Amino acid sequence: MFKPLMLLISALLISFNLYAKDLSKQEVENWISAAPTISQWLNKHKSILNDEEKIDFLESSPTEISAYASKILKKHNLDKQLKTQLSQYGFNDLNRFFEVQAQVLQAYFAVSMQQANVPTSISEELQQSLKEIDKTEGLTAEQKQQMKDQLMQIMGQVSKMQSASKSTADQATIKPYLDKINSALQTFE
Repeated sequence: MFKPLMLLISALLISFNLYAKDLSKQEVENWISAAPTISQWLNKHKSILNDEEKIDFLESSPTEISAYASKILKKHNLDKQLKTQLSQYGFNDLNRFFEVQAQVLQAYFAVSMQQANVPTSISEELQQSLKEIDKTEGLTAEQKQQMKDQLMQIMGQVSKMQSASKSTADQATIKPYLDKINSALQTFE
């Protein structure tokens, strides 16, 4: 019950980071075109990249994600190779590619959540879960209180996300490409 809820919250958190520069339609189209190549490249190098310390993508801005990715690629001497691959798709700057990728994904998730009215359904599910905790047998009063505290914390985050500013410009830019972005994301699976 809590795992799907946490995935939804994670996706929502992704969608509310600040942006350095609004996306252009050309950047979105370039990212969509590059996605299959990037997916293959990542799979080829996943054994190296999986061993790295992970960044918190939920709390990080596109600029922070870009700096992290650049650092890891340089550490393993993969930056020039990836830059060569990306240049054929109009990305001559690795940092901007990673910013664009983060912005496309964040805007995509934000639009998807809005269309599914997820913030409302999350709030309702959390309220229901809170009520069910008291009815749960086999838990001590302390365990129930811990679960309630965790849910209250999550509810606070959801409330904060609902009132957080969003890059409506990026969301408007990616809307005509939702199906193509969805297809591109499937290449990463």
